[in-house]
Amino acid sequence: VGKFATALDFVSDILSPGKKLVYPHSDLKFVVPTKKDSSENEAPDAYGEFVNKLVANPHRYFPIGGSISIPIAAIRSLSKWLSYSAMTGNLKVAIILEAGCMTTQAQNAFLKTLEEPPENSYLILTCSNPDKLLPTIKSRVQGLLSEPLSKQSIVDYLTENYKIDKDKARLVANLADGSLMEALAMLERKGDERKVLVNLLHSLFANDELGTINFIRQKRDIDLSHFLVFLLSFIRDIIVLKESRSPERLINSDLLDFARKLSKEFSTETISEYFQRVRQSIGMLESYPNKDLLILSLIHI
Repeated sequence: VGKFATALDFVSDILSPGKKLVYPHSDLKFVVPTKKDSSENEAPDAYGEFVNKLVANPHRYFPIGGSISIPIAAIRSLSKWLSYSAMTGNLKVAIILEAGCMTTQAQNAFLKTLEEPPENSYLILTCSNPDKLLPTIKSRVQGLLSEPLSKQSIVDYLTENYKIDKDKARLVANLADGSLMEALAMLERKGDERKVLVNLLHSLFANDELGTINFIRQKRDIDLSHFLVFLLSFIRDIIVLKESRSPERLINSDLLDFARKLSKEFSTETISEYFQRVRQSIGMLESYPNKDLLILSLIHI
């Protein structure tokens, strides 16, 4: 949580102490995940705007979209850039956004840079899933864990800066799971994506195979990973209601009636087993050949 904003503050202290960092900067380079069908030449133009927006608003969410990765060509370009002397001072800084998106070939190429790091240079990696990094890379970097924000901190920020009512702010904070960037992304989406996810949720629990597959096909832009995480949080709410009957502990407080209905229909054992199935599906999603069938496999509780 706040990985990029923290990295940017660190860079500002290095390259522009006591002043606001101005970007573009000749001694600052970003390596950004790109769509897998983008060529090396297309990437700087296609994602320059993305970096500019992110630097201007480090807590905001600007999705790249599609299947993304950091190819070996990007790491080779980084290594070449690092070989040059700094232009405005004695230091150069490179930030690799979502380093876990590096392909295996890219990680092996980057490992050579880590083994012989250039003088007067800082390499900063942000990563949402460190397990995707090679152990040899993790052993050569200094880790800094970003702790999730408290729900109340997010509620306070949203009500003070975005002037939304506290009930909506609490719901967003619950769903954001400690991430201010995700909270702001939800406000940007204005609830449209959530309506889609809730409709798919109802179709799934109605055991409607045809309706579910038609819904997925009609909504090809739906993020199935978001849906599975959302489904997991909803099942967790059902378990909370069965064990404590405390609605104030729900993540999806707007779905209280539906969660309460299902908590009466299914046993704790059945819901707990389903929870584990969904967790396994999240782990399988990236490599599963037919993602529609993976979602359909979750219809029968």
